[in-house]
Amino acid sequence: MDDNRIDTAGASHILPLSREDGSRPNPNYVVPALHRGLAVLSLFRRDRPRLSLSEITALLGLPRATAFRLVYTLESLGFLKKSSEDERYDLGTPVLSLGYALLSSMDVIDRAEMPLRRLRDRTGGSVHLARRDGPHVVYLMRFAAPDAMTGNVQVGARLPVHATTLGRALLMDSTEETLAALFGSDAELPAFTRTTARTISELATQLGEDRDRGYVKGRSIYENGLDSMAAPVRDENGDIVAAVSVVGFGLLNRGEAEEADLLAGLLATTEEIGRPALSGV
Repeated sequence: MDDNRIDTAGASHILPLSREDGSRPNPNYVVPALHRGLAVLSLFRRDRPRLSLSEITALLGLPRATAFRLVYTLESLGFLKKSSEDERYDLGTPVLSLGYALLSSMDVIDRAEMPLRRLRDRTGGSVHLARRDGPHVVYLMRFAAPDAMTGNVQVGARLPVHATTLGRALLMDSTEETLAALFGSDAELPAFTRTTARTISELATQLGEDRDRGYVKGRSIYENGLDSMAAPVRDENGDIVAAVSVVGFGLLNRGEAEEADLLAGLLATTEEIGRPALSGV
């Protein structure tokens, strides 16, 4: 394998070459080593926080010598740390610093904490704030319900954007052409439950209904039995910059009055978070 070209069979399936809007950059200007190094970091997840060199090599589909150089460089810079006991690798603290730097740069984060806490207390469900990263939802904040079984997604988690109410809220303004650019015109979307959209056309139909409603309401979209309601957070220009969801088992079985109160709280929360800060006050 030529180390100077993009490995479309290996690293790119872990870290796709695409921008947030779904467009693909010119691969002639992409630095393969940097792409692969970031792909190594993206392998570490909540369900696999520690990896050996052999596991990294297999997951990326790269030659062992190439994987070794990538891991050695990341370890030298502190982005990976190696255990002296079993020679497996964990993420280093510089990765955490980058994550906090990103969160601290988002004005929406500063405005979100108290409104989200109030929404959690008002509804009794788990409350999340997220933004979109290409075809994924990235969770930025989470306030868990008193019932620990009600939604267990963690901050930093990435889920398919088409398969969650949060994702559909983030995609609410998207046209079918925009969706085709994001997923591919003939893409078959992975299904997680019977209510998950499986095609671009089906997703576009769902989004049209969401748009008419002004919010997303779902039962068992990503996880069977889990109800959720989500709405977009818009900036002063009306653009969607984030989304908020309330999640819980049986959340939508409480009766019309309770559901109306849940929706009122959700919309009030997204408006408060999205409201531009007043200057000179």
